[in-house]
Amino acid sequence: MNKTSTVELIRVEDTSRRRRPKLPQPLRVLLAEDNPDDAKMMLRELKRAGFEVTSQRVDTEAAFQESLKGDLDLILTDYTMPEFHGMRALTLLKMNGLDVPFIIVSGTIGEDIAVEAINRGAADYLLKDRLARLGPAVHHALEQRRLRKEREQAHEALRASEELFRQFAENINEACWIATADQSAILYISPAYEKIWGRTCRSLHENPSSLFEAIHEQDRTQALAAMQSVSRGESVDLEHRITRPDGQIRWVHTRGTPIRNEAGAIYRIAGIAEDITRRKPAELQ
Repeated sequence: MNKTSTVELIRVEDTSRRRRPKLPQPLRVLLAEDNPDDAKMMLRELKRAGFEVTSQRVDTEAAFQESLKGDLDLILTDYTMPEFHGMRALTLLKMNGLDVPFIIVSGTIGEDIAVEAINRGAADYLLKDRLARLGPAVHHALEQRRLRKEREQAHEALRASEELFRQFAENINEACWIATADQSAILYISPAYEKIWGRTCRSLHENPSSLFEAIHEQDRTQALAAMQSVSRGESVDLEHRITRPDGQIRWVHTRGTPIRNEAGAIYRIAGIAEDITRRKPAELQ
């Protein structure tokens, strides 16, 4: 019984390790091709490459333009047709602002034409007598489009995040800034800086050291030492005085913190300062 049980257990384990067959990848294809037989050969190669193809074949400019209104994953086009040609198809694709992989499949195509097509946005080109390369070319083109979409989505997310930060930073009474790790350049300064320091944001960008030069001489040593410690990885929290260009003295509560990259290295410094001039006399008393 023990032997039988062992055999059965091994069979179960071997069955669980069997790889499931890979499902065909759906692919919506627009074929700009006047030869039906050539279109069938291209579709056959796509099927061999692991695609489950839904296709539409056109051979006129009007039909091609109309087909662009649908959802497409790929466009395959001959270079020369009686009423249409591949470069015109590529132009129409770009005019419609569509990001669809575009591959020219032609009986004959010169190197200069192929280079021009790639420069104008075609994903690839190949000859009809070398259709075995069609599957890999399509896989590569689809992967490149996926990467483009990911970059676009990341860029859009970053833009939205920056816009939210700008709305926040420009509508608070505290001055906030972001500087390089050595604090030699100001990457961002909020408008509240002008109200507190009495200096323009532009002047700070042009002369970053003016942020610290404005510190009252009696507080400067302590404040500069604290800010230098931020570059070494420490956070600071201190109160000190600043002198405005008009000679007015103000108390500010400054907090600074290092920002680290994925490797853990400090690559930026963030700071925020609050004007506490009104409450400071009461605290001193």
